Amino acid sequence: MKITICLSILCVVLLLVPPISIAGGAGGLRRNAEMTQAFNEGRPPADYRYYSTGRNRAPDAIIGLKPPWRQTARFWREIDLESQDLNRLIRSVMRNNQNAPEAFDIVDPDGEVIGVYWSTLLWPRVTVRGEYDVQVFKPREPLWR
Repeated sequence: MKITICLSILCVVLLLVPPISIAGGAGGLRRNAEMTQAFNEGRPPADYRYYSTGRNRAPDAIIGLKPPWRQTARFWREIDLESQDLNRLIRSVMRNNQNAPEAFDIVDPDGEVIGVYWSTLLWPRVTVRGEYDVQVFKPREPLWR
């Protein structure tokens, strides 16, 4: 009986160790009420590099990254600030069940703020890969909504 319990515990530990070690490059999101207010007032950070995903005129999400950070995940387009109005895109982010978009700090694994995420879809995966290379994976709507 004791051997079975010990083997069960060992199996659980062995199954959990690889995901924990892989998560070393995981970044994340941290809610930022002041940034939400800034976006709502049309005052996003001016010195960031911006990307959008989803429709061209009504994106699902917008991210802004501090230089020299860059987004390398698929399905994101860099926003050309010379030819597109960032504030118009911010106001036209798709609504999810009539929820208003919110701003979140994008943080690296050390908790340092590297950018901002603006959307109604609040569960993207953030991965830091290499120096100044971040991947924010477009979230999907959950099935239970």
